[in-house]
Amino acid sequence: MLSPFFRRTFKSISAKISEIRFCAYIYLNFSTKEIAEYTFTSVRTVQTKKYNVRKKLTIPSDMDIYIWFSKLLSDNLE
Repeated sequence: MLSPFFRRTFKSISAKISEIRFCAYIYLNFSTKEIAEYTFTSVRTVQTKKYNVRKKLTIPSDMDIYIWFSKLLSDNLE
């Protein structure tokens, strides 16, 4: 079950279910390799998806995407 904030964040950018699932893997700290193995895709595909998510959510390139998701959700759970 998605948290209400998680759902609102992705609804506001018209995220697809696959993008939400992918972001959940990142939030759960799955490595690029683990995501690739779990989704039966290549590491390069996962890297491309990370880039696309970063663009869609306007995550700065100097910010760690794992920290960004962790901070985003922890700030809104308080």
